[in-house]
Amino acid sequence: MNNLFNSLKNFYYEWYRKVVIIIVYLLIIAFFLYSPRVFEYFSNEQSINVYAFTEFVSSEAVKEFEHETGIKVRIQYFEFNEELYAKFKINHGEGYDLITPSDYMIEMMRKDGMLQEIDHSKLSNIKELDPRLLGKYFDPENKFSIPICWLVYGIVYDRDIVGPNFKQVNLGMLFKDPWDLVISDVVNKHYRVCMVQDPRDMVYLAAIYLYGRTKNLTDIELARIQDLLSKQKSWVESYTDAGTPYFLTGGIASVALISNHRMKKLQEISNKFVFQIPNDGSIMVIENVAIPVKTKKSDLVHRFIDFLISKKIAMLHANLYGTNSSNISVFNEKVAENSNFFPKDTMFDKLHLINNEISLDRVDSIWLGVRFS
Repeated sequence: MNNLFNSLKNFYYEWYRKVVIIIVYLLIIAFFLYSPRVFEYFSNEQSINVYAFTEFVSSEAVKEFEHETGIKVRIQYFEFNEELYAKFKINHGEGYDLITPSDYMIEMMRKDGMLQEIDHSKLSNIKELDPRLLGKYFDPENKFSIPICWLVYGIVYDRDIVGPNFKQVNLGMLFKDPWDLVISDVVNKHYRVCMVQDPRDMVYLAAIYLYGRTKNLTDIELARIQDLLSKQKSWVESYTDAGTPYFLTGGIASVALISNHRMKKLQEISNKFVFQIPNDGSIMVIENVAIPVKTKKSDLVHRFIDFLISKKIAMLHANLYGTNSSNISVFNEKVAENSNFFPKDTMFDKLHLINNEISLDRVDSIWLGVRFS
């Protein structure tokens, strides 16, 4: 009888313990998803909740905006567009007033009804935006997004490896066997390469190298892209973003695909490396601000958007992060400093945006084939 009693006692104890654990986890998840609303509930101040990439809205800008307007800005950060999208699929953006999706993610969120239209009449600085960034496929009339900056991917290389027949940087430095370049005296020694972490970026970059385009790719062409990336893997040291400077400065890799804002950080460590946009083209990313459909603070948010695209704050962020400003006057000033970081029109026309024509499932399938080839 005692044994039966003890067994029942242990059973109910274990059941109770598991229920408590589940409840705690559910509370943690709920807090994570709806924390902006929790903070807002206990505050009477004017405030907005921003969900942003880590390197596009600085604490300096936030402090200045709060000082000028008295509007409190609370920021949470995300690392990947897919993280933002997944969260909004669960809570529909509840509690957030402003977000910073990249180009292709704007199209996905716009089509899913997650975004609110932006009133251009409330943005006094909209006339200063670079017209080259407007009217793109992901938001043809910019009803749902305003560009705040853009990034371009280039090739960084150790200046000591170039050979007598080296003329200018092209995508062959990433996709051709380094031994072939040694034989042709383009470089003077074999090297290892770092590529970016996002398979989508690599698929589209390979498409530019092979076909000079990123749209209307056939199954045969996608198969050839997979073959190219599988072959390239033998001279790729790492697929990384933040780690690239360490591989380069440590002499482990001599060539890498890198965004101009990450190149800025590398230059702060070493002046041994050269950054150039490939003459046969590359990919660019337009970073935007957008307003979640559920926000009820549209007027406050429009003030913050207008503040972010002003020349003063755009220049602050261009200097701080090395990004290309959406404010045309800031960008034009930066071109004079370094046209590789801030490409002129002739190079701009060779830059391609990531699009949603290739599904994530297809990209994952390609990448799975590459990794296990």
